[in-house]
Amino acid sequence: MNQLLGKRVRSVLIGLLTGFLLLTCIPAISHGTDFPEEKLGKVQLEGMWEEVRLQRYLDLENGYVFYYDLERLKRVEDEQKAKFVPIHPLPEPYPEVSLTIERVDLSPQELTSHKYEELVSSYGEVENPREIEDPNGWFLFAHGEDWDSEVLEYYIVSDGKKGSYLITSKFFVSAYEGWGQRLHAMVKEFMIIPQH
Repeated sequence: MNQLLGKRVRSVLIGLLTGFLLLTCIPAISHGTDFPEEKLGKVQLEGMWEEVRLQRYLDLENGYVFYYDLERLKRVEDEQKAKFVPIHPLPEPYPEVSLTIERVDLSPQELTSHKYEELVSSYGEVENPREIEDPNGWFLFAHGEDWDSEVLEYYIVSDGKKGSYLITSKFFVSAYEGWGQRLHAMVKEFMIIPQH
């Protein structure tokens, strides 16, 4: 009788401990709190590696975490998307430099096709979309020919359901080796938070 009671008590304790672990560990993952608020990253500029301080941006509603260059960018208010712009705005006549992230209710294939048609209508000849691995998804881009022509890059990532994340990077032709590389390095910091 004592052995049976001991087994039941052990069974209950193991069940309680397992439940406690599930309740305390899984929400941390599903709410993104296991991502540090700040971390160091690297960006390659003209063949040299530069270390940068990165700040966490956590969007629980849309299920992702993103790190941006704390010393060069700031987040600006936009109800539809997360938008990051230079802390020190560029003077006229420089085109916009920004990075935006938004969730779209279209599959990656539909969104890629839609964005490709937009680029063709605005820029004429545009390279076909290509698959990329970091982040895992599709990449499209277009630009003009002059030093101050806008460069527009789209990164399209599946949200794991029926929608997509659209990451848009904007800079200008003569900033490929500067802002272009910085924004590209930050796109690689985009991570989907596992939803439970």
